[in-house]
Amino acid sequence: MQILTTLRLCTTLSEYCKRKEESPALFLSSSQHIRKWDFAIHNPQRKEQAMKILVVGNGGREHALVWKLHQSPLVQEIYCAPGNVGTAEHATTVPIGTWDVDALCIFAKDNGIDLTVVGPETAIAEGIGDVFREAGLAIVAPTSAAARIETSKAEAVLLMRRLNIPHPTSWIFNDLSRVQNFVRDHLQKCAGPIVIKASRLMQGKGVVLTDNSEVALKTLAAFLDKEGRRVVVQEFLQGEEVSCMFLVDPEGSVEPLMPARDYKRASGSVFALNTGGMGAIAGENLLTPPQRAAIRDCIVAPLLKGMRQEGRPFCGVLYVGIMLTADGPKVLEFNVRLGDPETQVILPLLQSDLAKLLLATATGGLGSKSVRWSFQHTVGITIASEGYPGGLQVRLPVDTDALDDLRENKRVQIFHARTMIDDEGLMFTAGGRIFTVVGIGENRAEARALAYGAAADVLGTLPAGPWFRDDIAADAPPA
Repeated sequence: MQILTTLRLCTTLSEYCKRKEESPALFLSSSQHIRKWDFAIHNPQRKEQAMKILVVGNGGREHALVWKLHQSPLVQEIYCAPGNVGTAEHATTVPIGTWDVDALCIFAKDNGIDLTVVGPETAIAEGIGDVFREAGLAIVAPTSAAARIETSKAEAVLLMRRLNIPHPTSWIFNDLSRVQNFVRDHLQKCAGPIVIKASRLMQGKGVVLTDNSEVALKTLAAFLDKEGRRVVVQEFLQGEEVSCMFLVDPEGSVEPLMPARDYKRASGSVFALNTGGMGAIAGENLLTPPQRAAIRDCIVAPLLKGMRQEGRPFCGVLYVGIMLTADGPKVLEFNVRLGDPETQVILPLLQSDLAKLLLATATGGLGSKSVRWSFQHTVGITIASEGYPGGLQVRLPVDTDALDDLRENKRVQIFHARTMIDDEGLMFTAGGRIFTVVGIGENRAEARALAYGAAADVLGTLPAGPWFRDDIAADAPPA
Protein backbone atom coordinates (compact mmCIF):
# COMPACT_ATOMS: atom_id res chain seq x y z
CA MET A 1 0.00 0.00 0.00
CA GLN A 2 1.46 3.33 -1.09
CA ILE A 3 0.53 5.30 1.98
CA LEU A 4 2.02 2.72 4.36
CA THR A 5 5.25 2.67 2.35
CA THR A 6 5.40 6.44 2.54
CA LEU A 7 4.78 6.43 6.28
CA ARG A 8 7.50 3.86 6.87
CA LEU A 9 9.98 6.04 4.99
CA CYS A 10 9.10 9.21 6.88
CA THR A 11 11.52 8.84 9.77
CA THR A 12 11.96 12.58 10.36
CA LEU A 13 9.57 15.46 10.73
CA SER A 14 11.23 17.50 7.98
CA GLU A 15 11.00 14.60 5.53
CA TYR A 16 7.33 14.17 6.41
CA CYS A 17 6.66 17.86 5.71
CA LYS A 18 8.53 17.68 2.41
CA ARG A 19 6.65 14.60 1.22
CA LYS A 20 3.35 16.11 2.31
CA GLU A 21 3.98 19.15 0.11
CA GLU A 22 4.87 16.92 -2.84
CA SER A 23 1.97 14.46 -2.46
CA PRO A 24 -0.60 15.84 -0.02
CA ALA A 25 -3.19 13.20 -0.85
CA LEU A 26 -0.96 10.54 0.67
CA PHE A 27 -1.04 12.14 4.09
CA LEU A 28 -3.84 12.05 6.58
CA SER A 29 -3.12 14.90 8.98
CA SER A 30 -5.28 17.48 7.21
CA SER A 31 -9.05 17.12 7.19
CA GLN A 32 -9.31 18.33 3.59
CA HIS A 33 -7.58 15.14 2.42
CA ILE A 34 -9.53 12.74 4.63
CA ARG A 35 -11.68 10.18 2.87
CA LYS A 36 -15.04 9.84 4.62
CA TRP A 37 -16.28 6.40 5.60
CA ASP A 38 -19.83 5.14 5.84
CA PHE A 39 -19.29 3.93 9.39
CA ALA A 40 -21.46 1.16 10.77
CA ILE A 41 -21.79 0.95 14.53
CA HIS A 42 -20.97 -2.54 15.79
CA ASN A 43 -18.86 -4.29 18.38
CA PRO A 44 -15.26 -4.93 17.33
CA GLN A 45 -14.22 -8.55 16.85
CA ARG A 46 -11.79 -10.12 19.32
CA LYS A 47 -8.47 -11.23 17.92
CA GLU A 48 -5.78 -12.60 20.21
CA GLN A 49 -3.11 -13.59 17.71
CA ALA A 50 -0.94 -11.83 15.14
CA MET A 51 -2.31 -8.53 16.40
CA LYS A 52 -1.60 -5.17 14.82
CA ILE A 53 -1.63 -2.45 17.46
CA LEU A 54 -1.63 1.33 17.08
CA VAL A 55 -0.31 3.40 20.00
CA VAL A 56 -1.28 7.08 19.90
CA GLY A 57 1.14 9.56 21.46
CA ASN A 58 4.79 10.58 21.53
CA GLY A 59 5.89 10.66 25.17
CA GLY A 60 7.62 8.43 27.68
CA ARG A 61 4.30 6.73 28.41
CA GLU A 62 3.93 5.70 24.78
CA HIS A 63 7.51 4.42 24.62
CA ALA A 64 6.80 2.28 27.70
CA LEU A 65 3.61 0.95 26.09
CA VAL A 66 5.39 0.05 22.85
CA TRP A 67 8.26 -1.54 24.81
CA LYS A 68 5.88 -3.73 26.82
CA LEU A 69 3.57 -4.61 23.91
CA HIS A 70 6.59 -5.72 21.88
CA GLN A 71 7.18 -8.44 24.50
CA SER A 72 3.80 -10.05 23.76
CA PRO A 73 3.80 -13.17 21.53
CA LEU A 74 0.33 -12.11 20.39
CA VAL A 75 1.60 -8.94 18.71
CA GLN A 76 2.67 -9.05 15.07
CA GLU A 77 3.22 -5.36 14.42
CA ILE A 78 3.09 -2.08 16.34
CA TYR A 79 2.54 1.41 14.95
CA CYS A 80 2.97 4.65 16.89
CA ALA A 81 1.51 8.03 15.93
CA PRO A 82 3.41 10.30 15.96
CA GLY A 83 5.96 8.48 18.13
CA ASN A 84 9.51 9.39 19.10
CA VAL A 85 13.02 7.98 18.77
CA GLY A 86 12.37 5.37 21.46
CA THR A 87 9.09 4.07 20.03
CA ALA A 88 10.72 3.72 16.60
CA GLU A 89 12.87 0.84 17.88
CA HIS A 90 9.87 -1.50 18.02
CA ALA A 91 7.11 0.39 16.17
CA THR A 92 6.53 1.87 12.73
CA THR A 93 6.34 5.65 13.03
CA VAL A 94 3.11 7.16 11.69
CA PRO A 95 3.32 10.97 11.24
CA ILE A 96 -0.24 11.82 12.28
CA GLY A 97 -0.90 14.23 15.14
CA THR A 98 -2.69 13.02 18.25
CA TRP A 99 -5.47 15.56 17.70
CA ASP A 100 -6.28 14.34 14.15
CA VAL A 101 -8.67 11.57 15.15
CA ASP A 102 -10.30 11.16 11.72
CA ALA A 103 -6.89 10.62 10.12
CA LEU A 104 -5.94 8.12 12.81
CA CYS A 105 -9.20 6.25 12.24
CA ILE A 106 -8.64 6.02 8.49
CA PHE A 107 -5.10 4.79 9.05
CA ALA A 108 -6.39 2.11 11.42
CA LYS A 109 -9.03 0.98 8.91
CA ASP A 110 -6.60 0.98 5.97
CA ASN A 111 -3.98 -1.04 7.83
CA GLY A 112 -6.13 -3.58 9.63
CA ILE A 113 -5.36 -2.36 13.14
CA ASP A 114 -6.79 -4.76 15.71
CA LEU A 115 -6.39 -2.53 18.76
CA THR A 116 -5.62 1.15 19.35
CA VAL A 117 -4.22 2.34 22.67
CA VAL A 118 -4.47 6.07 23.36
CA GLY A 119 -1.95 7.82 25.60
CA PRO A 120 -2.56 11.59 25.69
CA GLU A 121 -5.72 13.39 26.73
CA THR A 122 -5.69 15.53 23.57
CA ALA A 123 -6.90 12.67 21.37
CA ILE A 124 -9.51 11.60 23.92
CA ALA A 125 -10.81 15.16 24.23
CA GLU A 126 -11.12 15.29 20.43
CA GLY A 127 -13.45 12.27 20.56
CA ILE A 128 -11.19 9.47 19.33
CA GLY A 129 -13.13 6.95 21.42
CA ASP A 130 -16.41 7.88 19.71
CA VAL A 131 -14.94 7.95 16.19
CA PHE A 132 -13.21 4.56 16.50
CA ARG A 133 -16.22 2.84 18.07
CA GLU A 134 -18.48 4.16 15.32
CA ALA A 135 -16.03 2.63 12.84
CA GLY A 136 -16.14 -0.73 14.64
CA LEU A 137 -12.54 -0.44 15.81
CA ALA A 138 -11.32 -1.71 19.18
CA ILE A 139 -9.85 1.12 21.24
CA VAL A 140 -8.66 1.73 24.79
CA ALA A 141 -10.22 5.16 25.34
CA PRO A 142 -13.55 6.31 26.75
CA THR A 143 -16.25 8.18 24.90
CA SER A 144 -16.04 11.96 24.96
CA ALA A 145 -19.06 12.04 27.29
CA ALA A 146 -17.36 9.73 29.79
CA ALA A 147 -14.11 11.67 29.41
CA ARG A 148 -15.75 14.77 30.88
CA ILE A 149 -14.59 13.61 34.31
CA GLU A 150 -11.12 14.68 33.15
CA THR A 151 -11.78 17.35 30.53
CA SER A 152 -13.94 19.36 32.95
CA LYS A 153 -12.82 19.48 36.58
CA ALA A 154 -15.98 21.40 37.41
CA GLU A 155 -18.17 18.60 36.07
CA ALA A 156 -16.09 16.05 37.97
CA VAL A 157 -16.73 17.92 41.23
CA LEU A 158 -20.47 18.10 40.54
CA LEU A 159 -20.54 14.38 39.77
CA MET A 160 -18.72 13.54 43.01
CA ARG A 161 -21.23 15.65 44.93
CA ARG A 162 -24.13 13.76 43.37
CA LEU A 163 -22.54 10.38 44.09
CA ASN A 164 -21.21 11.23 47.58
CA ILE A 165 -17.65 10.39 46.57
CA PRO A 166 -15.13 11.80 49.08
CA HIS A 167 -13.24 14.80 47.73
CA PRO A 168 -11.95 18.17 48.99
CA THR A 169 -14.44 20.91 49.80
CA SER A 170 -14.82 22.69 46.47
CA TRP A 171 -16.27 25.86 44.98
CA ILE A 172 -16.92 26.43 41.27
CA PHE A 173 -16.84 29.88 39.64
CA ASN A 174 -17.12 31.36 36.16
CA ASP A 175 -17.07 35.04 37.20
CA LEU A 176 -13.63 36.57 37.79
CA SER A 177 -14.61 39.30 40.25
CA ARG A 178 -16.67 36.92 42.38
CA VAL A 179 -13.95 34.29 42.66
CA GLN A 180 -11.25 36.89 43.34
CA ASN A 181 -13.31 38.33 46.19
CA PHE A 182 -13.97 34.83 47.54
CA VAL A 183 -10.31 33.80 47.45
CA ARG A 184 -9.11 37.09 48.92
CA ASP A 185 -11.52 36.72 51.85
CA HIS A 186 -10.71 33.03 52.29
CA LEU A 187 -6.95 33.64 52.51
CA GLN A 188 -7.48 36.43 55.03
CA LYS A 189 -9.69 34.33 57.30
CA CYS A 190 -8.12 30.88 56.97
CA ALA A 191 -4.58 29.83 57.78
CA GLY A 192 -2.87 27.81 55.10
CA PRO A 193 -2.92 27.65 51.31
CA ILE A 194 -5.72 27.18 48.83
CA VAL A 195 -5.84 25.15 45.62
CA ILE A 196 -6.90 26.77 42.33
CA LYS A 197 -7.66 24.57 39.32
CA ALA A 198 -8.54 25.47 35.77
CA SER A 199 -11.58 23.41 34.83
CA ARG A 200 -10.28 22.78 31.31
CA LEU A 201 -7.33 20.65 30.18
CA MET A 202 -3.95 22.33 30.62
CA GLN A 203 -1.49 19.43 30.15
CA GLY A 204 -1.02 18.92 33.87
CA LYS A 205 -0.17 22.57 34.50
CA GLY A 206 -3.60 23.89 35.46
CA VAL A 207 -3.23 23.59 39.24
CA VAL A 208 -1.77 26.24 41.54
CA LEU A 209 -1.35 25.91 45.30
CA THR A 210 -0.76 29.22 47.06
CA ASP A 211 -1.22 31.17 50.27
CA ASN A 212 -0.32 34.44 48.54
CA SER A 213 -3.25 36.66 47.59
CA GLU A 214 -1.43 38.35 44.71
CA VAL A 215 -0.43 35.01 43.16
CA ALA A 216 -3.96 33.71 43.60
CA LEU A 217 -5.57 36.70 41.89
CA LYS A 218 -3.16 36.54 38.94
CA THR A 219 -3.78 32.81 38.59
CA LEU A 220 -7.53 33.29 38.55
CA ALA A 221 -7.24 35.98 35.89
CA ALA A 222 -5.14 33.66 33.73
CA PHE A 223 -7.50 30.70 34.15
CA LEU A 224 -10.62 32.82 33.44
CA ASP A 225 -9.15 34.70 30.48
CA LYS A 226 -12.07 33.84 28.17
CA GLU A 227 -15.83 33.96 28.60
CA GLY A 228 -17.43 30.66 29.54
CA ARG A 229 -14.41 29.23 31.33
CA ARG A 230 -14.62 27.94 34.89
CA VAL A 231 -12.28 27.46 37.82
CA VAL A 232 -12.47 25.15 40.80
CA VAL A 233 -11.23 26.37 44.17
CA GLN A 234 -10.53 23.64 46.74
CA GLU A 235 -9.37 23.22 50.30
CA PHE A 236 -5.78 22.08 50.72
CA LEU A 237 -5.59 18.45 51.86
CA GLN A 238 -2.71 17.02 53.84
CA GLY A 239 -1.57 13.44 53.48
CA GLU A 240 0.19 11.16 51.03
CA GLU A 241 -0.70 11.11 47.34
CA VAL A 242 -1.12 7.93 45.33
CA SER A 243 -2.06 7.31 41.71
CA CYS A 244 -4.57 4.48 41.28
CA MET A 245 -5.30 3.24 37.78
CA PHE A 246 -7.94 0.72 36.74
CA LEU A 247 -8.70 -1.10 33.50
CA VAL A 248 -12.47 -1.06 32.88
CA ASP A 249 -14.04 -3.16 30.11
CA PRO A 250 -17.42 -2.73 28.34
CA GLU A 251 -19.02 -5.29 30.67
CA GLY A 252 -18.06 -3.28 33.75
CA SER A 253 -15.25 -5.57 34.90
CA VAL A 254 -12.49 -3.68 36.72
CA GLU A 255 -8.82 -4.64 37.10
CA PRO A 256 -6.57 -2.47 39.29
CA LEU A 257 -3.02 -1.74 38.20
CA MET A 258 -0.04 -1.44 40.52
CA PRO A 259 -0.37 1.69 42.70
CA ALA A 260 2.09 4.48 41.98
CA ARG A 261 3.00 7.93 43.20
CA ASP A 262 3.99 10.72 40.86
CA TYR A 263 5.86 13.91 41.68
CA LYS A 264 4.04 16.67 39.84
CA ARG A 265 5.86 19.77 41.04
CA ALA A 266 9.05 21.25 39.64
CA SER A 267 10.67 20.99 43.08
CA GLY A 268 9.94 19.60 46.53
CA SER A 269 8.19 22.80 47.63
CA VAL A 270 4.40 22.56 47.84
CA PHE A 271 4.28 25.97 46.13
CA ALA A 272 6.44 24.96 43.14
CA LEU A 273 4.97 25.02 39.65
CA ASN A 274 2.98 22.03 38.48
CA THR A 275 4.45 19.99 35.64
CA GLY A 276 3.40 16.98 33.60
CA GLY A 277 5.35 14.86 36.10
CA MET A 278 8.97 14.94 37.28
CA GLY A 279 9.19 11.35 38.51
CA ALA A 280 7.25 8.44 39.96
CA ILE A 281 7.51 5.32 42.09
CA ALA A 282 5.55 2.07 42.08
CA GLY A 283 5.17 -0.82 44.48
CA GLU A 284 2.59 -2.82 46.41
CA ASN A 285 3.29 -1.13 49.74
CA LEU A 286 1.98 2.28 48.64
CA LEU A 287 -1.49 1.15 49.75
CA THR A 288 -2.68 -0.95 52.68
CA PRO A 289 -5.49 -3.50 52.19
CA PRO A 290 -8.02 -1.26 54.01
CA GLN A 291 -7.05 1.69 51.81
CA ARG A 292 -7.48 -0.44 48.67
CA ALA A 293 -10.92 -1.52 49.86
CA ALA A 294 -11.97 2.07 50.62
CA ILE A 295 -10.86 3.28 47.20
CA ARG A 296 -12.68 0.41 45.50
CA ASP A 297 -15.92 0.61 47.49
CA CYS A 298 -16.25 4.34 48.18
CA ILE A 299 -14.79 5.83 45.00
CA VAL A 300 -14.43 3.53 41.99
CA ALA A 301 -17.59 1.42 42.37
CA PRO A 302 -20.00 4.35 42.92
CA LEU A 303 -18.32 6.36 40.16
CA LEU A 304 -18.71 3.62 37.54
CA LYS A 305 -22.26 2.81 38.67
CA GLY A 306 -23.24 6.47 38.61
CA MET A 307 -21.81 7.01 35.14
CA ARG A 308 -23.72 3.99 33.81
CA GLN A 309 -26.93 5.30 35.34
CA GLU A 310 -26.33 8.70 33.74
CA GLY A 311 -26.00 7.10 30.31
CA ARG A 312 -22.25 7.50 29.84
CA PRO A 313 -20.70 4.18 30.87
CA PHE A 314 -16.94 4.22 31.28
CA CYS A 315 -14.67 1.91 29.30
CA GLY A 316 -10.90 2.35 29.16
CA VAL A 317 -8.31 3.35 31.75
CA LEU A 318 -9.60 5.15 34.83
CA TYR A 319 -6.96 7.13 36.71
CA VAL A 320 -7.85 8.32 40.20
CA GLY A 321 -5.49 10.74 41.92
CA ILE A 322 -5.94 10.08 45.64
CA MET A 323 -4.92 11.89 48.81
CA LEU A 324 -4.64 9.50 51.74
CA THR A 325 -5.92 11.73 54.55
CA ALA A 326 -6.60 11.06 58.22
CA ASP A 327 -10.29 10.83 57.23
CA GLY A 328 -9.64 8.27 54.51
CA PRO A 329 -8.90 8.44 50.76
CA LYS A 330 -10.20 11.51 48.93
CA VAL A 331 -10.21 12.20 45.18
CA LEU A 332 -7.87 14.90 43.93
CA GLU A 333 -8.57 14.30 40.24
CA PHE A 334 -9.86 11.88 37.65
CA ASN A 335 -8.03 11.16 34.41
CA VAL A 336 -9.23 8.86 31.64
CA ARG A 337 -5.88 7.48 30.48
CA LEU A 338 -2.66 6.01 31.76
CA GLY A 339 -0.56 8.43 33.76
CA ASP A 340 2.78 9.79 32.62
CA PRO A 341 5.26 9.09 34.26
CA GLU A 342 3.36 6.46 36.28
CA THR A 343 3.10 4.14 33.26
CA GLN A 344 6.88 4.07 32.96
CA VAL A 345 7.28 2.71 36.51
CA ILE A 346 4.26 0.38 36.48
CA LEU A 347 4.82 -1.56 33.26
CA PRO A 348 8.28 -2.91 34.20
CA LEU A 349 6.53 -4.67 37.12
CA LEU A 350 3.77 -6.24 34.99
CA GLN A 351 4.36 -9.95 34.36
CA SER A 352 1.12 -10.60 32.46
CA ASP A 353 0.62 -10.05 28.73
CA LEU A 354 -0.23 -6.36 28.27
CA ALA A 355 -1.69 -6.87 24.80
CA LYS A 356 -4.15 -9.45 26.11
CA LEU A 357 -5.19 -7.18 28.99
CA LEU A 358 -5.71 -4.12 26.80
CA LEU A 359 -7.67 -6.09 24.19
CA ALA A 360 -9.97 -7.34 26.95
CA THR A 361 -10.30 -3.77 28.22
CA ALA A 362 -11.51 -2.66 24.80
CA THR A 363 -13.71 -5.64 23.88
CA GLY A 364 -14.70 -7.43 27.09
CA GLY A 365 -13.61 -10.43 29.11
CA LEU A 366 -11.33 -8.58 31.51
CA GLY A 367 -12.88 -10.38 34.46
CA SER A 368 -11.51 -13.72 33.24
CA LYS A 369 -7.91 -12.50 33.05
CA SER A 370 -5.35 -13.27 35.72
CA VAL A 371 -2.92 -10.40 36.28
CA ARG A 372 0.51 -11.09 37.75
CA TRP A 373 2.92 -8.52 39.15
CA SER A 374 6.55 -8.53 40.23
CA PHE A 375 7.26 -7.87 43.90
CA GLN A 376 10.12 -5.57 42.93
CA HIS A 377 10.04 -1.78 43.17
CA THR A 378 10.61 0.94 40.60
CA VAL A 379 11.68 4.57 40.74
CA GLY A 380 11.47 6.83 37.69
CA ILE A 381 13.31 10.12 37.17
CA THR A 382 12.21 12.64 34.54
CA ILE A 383 14.96 14.52 32.71
CA ALA A 384 13.54 17.85 31.53
CA SER A 385 14.70 20.71 29.33
CA GLU A 386 16.07 23.87 30.89
CA GLY A 387 13.18 26.22 31.68
CA TYR A 388 10.57 23.46 31.99
CA PRO A 389 7.67 23.85 32.69
CA GLY A 390 8.01 27.42 31.39
CA GLY A 391 10.02 28.50 28.36
CA LEU A 392 11.78 25.53 26.83
CA GLN A 393 15.25 24.84 25.54
CA VAL A 394 14.89 22.54 22.51
CA ARG A 395 16.93 21.02 19.66
CA LEU A 396 19.78 19.99 21.93
CA PRO A 397 21.91 17.20 20.45
CA VAL A 398 21.96 13.81 22.18
CA ASP A 399 25.09 11.65 22.22
CA THR A 400 23.49 8.46 20.89
CA ASP A 401 26.61 6.30 21.24
CA ALA A 402 26.86 7.11 24.94
CA LEU A 403 23.11 6.61 25.34
CA ASP A 404 23.29 3.18 23.69
CA ASP A 405 26.03 2.11 26.10
CA LEU A 406 23.75 2.87 29.05
CA ARG A 407 21.10 0.45 27.80
CA GLU A 408 23.23 -2.57 28.67
CA ASN A 409 22.03 -2.45 32.29
CA LYS A 410 18.84 -4.53 32.35
CA ARG A 411 17.89 -3.17 35.77
CA VAL A 412 17.45 0.27 34.21
CA GLN A 413 15.02 1.32 31.49
CA ILE A 414 15.40 4.57 29.58
CA PHE A 415 12.14 5.74 28.04
CA HIS A 416 12.22 8.52 25.45
CA ALA A 417 9.76 11.40 25.60
CA ARG A 418 10.40 14.47 23.43
CA THR A 419 13.18 13.21 21.16
CA MET A 420 13.44 13.32 17.37
CA ILE A 421 15.84 12.44 14.54
CA ASP A 422 16.93 15.13 12.07
CA ASP A 423 17.66 14.80 8.34
CA GLU A 424 21.20 13.62 9.03
CA GLY A 425 20.10 10.90 11.41
CA LEU A 426 21.16 12.79 14.53
CA MET A 427 19.05 12.71 17.68
CA PHE A 428 17.95 15.94 19.35
CA THR A 429 15.53 17.08 22.05
CA ALA A 430 12.13 18.36 21.00
CA GLY A 431 10.20 19.47 24.08
CA GLY A 432 9.92 19.78 27.84
CA ARG A 433 10.33 16.26 29.18
CA ILE A 434 13.11 14.39 27.38
CA PHE A 435 13.57 11.03 29.12
CA THR A 436 12.21 8.97 31.99
CA VAL A 437 14.96 6.87 33.59
CA VAL A 438 13.60 3.94 35.61
CA GLY A 439 15.50 1.85 38.16
CA ILE A 440 14.19 -1.62 39.04
CA GLY A 441 15.28 -2.98 42.41
CA GLU A 442 14.49 -5.58 45.03
CA ASN A 443 13.62 -2.70 47.35
CA ARG A 444 12.88 0.99 46.86
CA ALA A 445 16.29 2.17 48.03
CA GLU A 446 18.01 -0.04 45.47
CA ALA A 447 15.65 1.11 42.71
CA ARG A 448 16.28 4.74 43.64
CA ALA A 449 20.05 4.31 43.57
CA LEU A 450 19.88 2.64 40.16
CA ALA A 451 17.58 5.34 38.78
CA TYR A 452 19.66 8.27 39.98
CA GLY A 453 22.93 6.70 38.88
CA ALA A 454 21.55 6.14 35.39
CA ALA A 455 19.86 9.57 35.27
CA ALA A 456 23.21 11.24 35.94
CA ASP A 457 24.73 9.20 33.11
CA VAL A 458 21.88 10.11 30.73
CA LEU A 459 22.31 13.76 31.65
CA GLY A 460 25.90 13.36 30.50
CA THR A 461 24.70 12.57 26.96
CA LEU A 462 23.21 16.08 26.73
CA PRO A 463 24.72 19.58 26.68
CA ALA A 464 24.37 21.78 29.77
CA GLY A 465 20.83 22.84 30.65
CA PRO A 466 18.59 19.77 31.15
CA TRP A 467 17.88 18.83 34.76
CA PHE A 468 16.05 16.49 37.12
CA ARG A 469 14.70 16.63 40.65
CA ASP A 470 17.03 15.15 43.25
CA ASP A 471 14.37 14.13 45.79
CA ILE A 472 12.19 11.60 43.96
CA ALA A 473 11.24 8.75 46.34
CA ALA A 474 13.00 10.44 49.27
CA ASP A 475 9.69 10.64 51.14
CA ALA A 476 8.38 7.23 50.10
CA PRO A 477 7.77 4.39 52.55
CA PRO A 478 10.73 2.00 52.78
CA ALA A 479 10.38 -1.38 51.15
